[in-house]
Amino acid sequence: MRYFARQTHVTHAHLPIRLCIPVARSPAIHQSDQVDTVRLLPTPPPESQPKLCLSSWQVMELDDGTQYLVGWCLDNLRGRVSTEVVATDFAALAFMTESGRAYRLQGPPGRNFPAMCAWRSIASARRFEDWEDVSLKIWSQHQLLLGASSTSMALPADDWSSSISMTYAS
Repeated sequence: MRYFARQTHVTHAHLPIRLCIPVARSPAIHQSDQVDTVRLLPTPPPESQPKLCLSSWQVMELDDGTQYLVGWCLDNLRGRVSTEVVATDFAALAFMTESGRAYRLQGPPGRNFPAMCAWRSIASARRFEDWEDVSLKIWSQHQLLLGASSTSMALPADDWSSSISMTYAS
């Protein structure tokens, strides 16, 4: 099934915002599917939101190896795309990004239509020509580490961002 999106203009706090409204839905969105780009909402600085949790997440990897997190943000209930991932803790599914924000991925990977609209807008604006969804590789590595060590599950909820410095992306 192909995806199509319709852009709608609305007013929120006297600012025009474009929302991505799905016309057709399916459990999977693939890179070859058609999704229109949307204008993205401003992102608060990392100082005001230093830690965020994503569900229905994906990890997109560019040809040069840089990775971006894409998913549904449980903290502000919207689709989200991170800046470039700079450090990873696979056991805790915790990531630090170039902006200094810490992300934790909740549950197994999935797909979220608003997050994919945001990803496609960013990929188009930054002229990312090709990428791969490496979410299942990340999830497999996480599952392997959980099987090897039960201590990774014991991270306190308010201290998980301190574990991210273990593995740095190259």
